[in-house]
Formats: sequence, C-alpha cells, structure tokens
Amino acid sequence: MNGGYRRRDTNDNIDYLIWRLFRYWQKMQQKILDKYGLTVSQMELLGFISYATTHHIETTQITLSQETGIDPMTTSTILSNTEQEGVISTNESGIV
Repeated sequence: MNGGYRRRDTNDNIDYLIWRLFRYWQKMQQKILDKYGLTVSQMELLGFISYATTHHIETTQITLSQETGIDPMTTSTILSNTEQEGVISTNESGIV
C-alpha cells in the first residue's frame, strides 16, 4: 500500500484540468504571437495602450507598468523597442 494515498484519475482532478487548460491557452497564445513577432508582455502593453487610447486615458510608462503588472524597467525597454520599430510614438506627456 502507499500510506493510504489513493491516486485519483487525473481527469477527475479539477486542479489538474485547470492547469492543463491554462498550459494549452498559453501555448496557443504564444503560437499566435509568434506569427507577429510579439511577446506576451508586448501584447499586454499594446493592449492597454489601445484601450487607453480608445477611452482617452492618459498613458505613461508608470501607468502602463501599474496596469499590466510589468516591471517598470521592462516596460521602458519594450516601449523603446516598439517605438524604434514604428509601432507607437511617444512624447513628453505620454504615449500617442
């Protein structure tokens, strides 16, 4: 015997199923992003920039970092690279 532990069928374990679903979602998300040469962090930042622009919300690097939970230095690097690629433009008051 194994100390009273009975192995459950993994298909009956909700934690396992949620983990599998999450992993599948991540894999599919990355597959789509790869087509556009984007990372998950870039997608999150661009997604919030799009939302903020649509809703006339002033967007700064600090705002982006806080809203997405992405480290401020990482946010700065991603925005700098994205601006060099011509995807976004920035000015002193924020992102345009």
